[in-house]
Amino acid sequence: MLLADAQRLDAAMGTADPGASPVFQVVVFAIGTQQYALPVDVVREIVPLPALLELTGAAATICGALNRHGAYIPVLDGRGMVGQPPHATVESLIVLAGATRPEVGLLVDGVSGVRQFAANHYTAFDGQSVASFLAGIAAGEDGPVLLLHLPALLGMIPAFTRQFQP
Repeated sequence: MLLADAQRLDAAMGTADPGASPVFQVVVFAIGTQQYALPVDVVREIVPLPALLELTGAAATICGALNRHGAYIPVLDGRGMVGQPPHATVESLIVLAGATRPEVGLLVDGVSGVRQFAANHYTAFDGQSVASFLAGIAAGEDGPVLLLHLPALLGMIPAFTRQFQP
């Protein structure tokens, strides 16, 4: 999915080099000591950690809802997702992601920026042998980056939470 998009983009822009590996861009962020990423084209906004609306009875991985311009967006606790204890600080950020608009927030420890990876440095996961929310791993100069799978993140949010309105 990610690599096919990069190949289509290169072909459409006339930048595809038959001898070169296609590249893709991701927004890289930290959850604990590990680097994770989402494709640039699904990241809508990065915001500081504001006060979140607590969703009583929600799954443990959902740390609340963010009111963004009148729409409530469920926020996943990145640390809880990867089995680490919650630890939000004033430096914590929320990465808002979605196909065309913000559909989910992800509480992260920090954002390091946009990075580019060559397709030949990417290993896709099948979604069954590893956590379903992991799409694959990319090897880069600054170490490995685990790529998240947006549809799996959205699947972690119960339908009633996604439809939450005040």
